[in-house]
Amino acid sequence: MKELSKAYDPHQVEPRWAERWAERPFVADPHSGKPPFVIVMPPPNVTGVLHMGHALDNALQDALIRYKRLRGHEAVWLPGTDHAGIATQVVVERLLAKEGKTRHDLGREKFLERVWRWREESGGQILEQLKRLGASADWSRLAFTMDEVRSRAVRYAFVRYHHEGLIYRGERLLNWCPRCETTLSDLEVDNTPTQGTLYTIAYPLEGGGEIRIATVRPETIFADVAIAVHPEDERYKDLIGKKARIPLTEIWIPIIADEAVVREFGTGALKITPAHDPTDYEVGRRHGLPEPSVIDLEGRLVGERVPERFRGLDRFEARKAVAKALEDEGHLRAAEPYQIALATCDRCGTAVEYALFPQWWLKMKPLADEVLPKLKEGDIRFYPERWRKVNIDWFENIRDWNISRQLWWGHQIPAWYCPEGHVTVPELETFDEDPKVCATCGSPELERDPDVLDTWFSSALWPLSTLGWPEETEDYRAFYPTSVLVTGYDILFLWVSRMEVSGYHFDGRRPFEAVMLHGLVLDEKGKKMSKSKGNVVDPLELVEAYGADALRFALIHLATGGQDIRFDRRWVEMGRNFA
Repeated sequence: MKELSKAYDPHQVEPRWAERWAERPFVADPHSGKPPFVIVMPPPNVTGVLHMGHALDNALQDALIRYKRLRGHEAVWLPGTDHAGIATQVVVERLLAKEGKTRHDLGREKFLERVWRWREESGGQILEQLKRLGASADWSRLAFTMDEVRSRAVRYAFVRYHHEGLIYRGERLLNWCPRCETTLSDLEVDNTPTQGTLYTIAYPLEGGGEIRIATVRPETIFADVAIAVHPEDERYKDLIGKKARIPLTEIWIPIIADEAVVREFGTGALKITPAHDPTDYEVGRRHGLPEPSVIDLEGRLVGERVPERFRGLDRFEARKAVAKALEDEGHLRAAEPYQIALATCDRCGTAVEYALFPQWWLKMKPLADEVLPKLKEGDIRFYPERWRKVNIDWFENIRDWNISRQLWWGHQIPAWYCPEGHVTVPELETFDEDPKVCATCGSPELERDPDVLDTWFSSALWPLSTLGWPEETEDYRAFYPTSVLVTGYDILFLWVSRMEVSGYHFDGRRPFEAVMLHGLVLDEKGKKMSKSKGNVVDPLELVEAYGADALRFALIHLATGGQDIRFDRRWVEMGRNFA
């Protein structure tokens, strides 16, 4: 008998077990008769490399799966990756930029070929890293959100929602990233504290005098359509109904009363620019005001309302130029340092602009009404329990979901337009066939909508689509609903809630019996890990130094109560000593 080493050496033990698992993989049997225990792996982005959050997430799932496997369950851990629309497109565009090209130089078809090639070459890196961590997933059931089965599920869901009257096309004010050239949901926007400037600007009044407004965006004054004051503000009561002139122009706008105005901010008078501010947009809609835009999708000043000297300027260049012109022409009363929350794209960091144009929307209120009674009666368990109320509150204050994105990489929306502007969506019975003629006028000239679906649309179907839905597959019959979802609390609304919607709407049952929400892995000072801060801890380096079991033990030990983790490598040393 071989003598056991007195010290555990993970570099000898772990490769041996990895080889054994490769020879005898964990393949689930839907006909085994054993009670099923099913987890869907939160699909990491194909652009990703393993970080501490992935390590925590998968260590917890693996511990549950191995325990249930030992207890005699048919334990199924379904792995997969996400196509990650914006993130992947940005990565490939950066590669093209090194070649001196843009995606527009290639055209859509060639660009998509390039993305698929990149995905085949680099997209599986994170899965190999998960295997190195010891993840005992059923790799024979590996899924990808844009593979044939998952794409079919996405198309079916869109067509069914549309025929049920739950998808519509409408124009609203949206977050727009000039760099990624797409709309963003509020959940995809970071608000970063930034030092800005608060400008106090005098607008000449009809008949003499002036009214002063305060703004951090003087470049948008050319899109002003009104000045709003609070109806009970004694300073401005006599001005309601009168007109003021936008400085640097000959445009006259009304002074209106609206309770949305915060009397204590700035001068208490608010410039109303519906096409470039969410609050102003709501005020404008209440008062039936026009919605002119003066900033295009590239972030440049455009339009007849803009004086010619400012046209074509980048929005930030325009801010300086307009402020100087206001000062030179006697309209600037003050310019003071002011802390602002700068909205930026969470993928590329570009300052977000607001834009008005048509998008595809999913009506969420009817879907929320299907989910809420189930959540309130405890149909899905939450660990920690406190997240149930947070989840319920989100559904009770639900807003329609903008499901379209102006990208090339992703699930292209299955809707076609004829020259008359009619929209044709496939029939439900033939949802996977492209229409040949317009459903309204019969025209054979059809052009497909160029937009793609929000990445989270396909992710919302994950517990269903990983099991073969909408087909009645053996896996779907045997393993749905799943048993537990393990993920970070930071994507409760982006992902978990939307999976609840899909499960109850399409299947009538919960997508999972329980949700386990863990915290974020922070550095030892409680700060978020990021490359720019230089505080990122590479889990693979820890695996090489201490072994996978040591890291897994440390993370599971620290993941108590769903709280954020202040990570210190001393815990991994403790895990090594325990192993």
